[in-house]
Amino acid sequence: MSNKIIKFGAEWCGPCKAMKPQMEKFKELILESDVEVLDIDVDAEENADLARQYGVRSIPYTVFLKDDKVERAVTGLKTSNELYQAFQEIYQN
Repeated sequence: MSNKIIKFGAEWCGPCKAMKPQMEKFKELILESDVEVLDIDVDAEENADLARQYGVRSIPYTVFLKDDKVERAVTGLKTSNELYQAFQEIYQN
């Protein structure tokens, strides 16, 4: 069983670019946790199936998996604080 946060985005996506530093801050906040954070480019051919699997229709799209199950999925630019709040609700309860 694994806990992961997957952020789907693309190089050309303005909100995705704006979210990059927020994700970096967020990763620092959860450094001591066992949650893996992945950044997936939806334009890469090898990621097409994964994006379909999680129903990505708009980016940035962030999926929170707890014990390999989707607990929450959010669309749009999120701040490190918003991500951390979701992290606490999902993984620390």
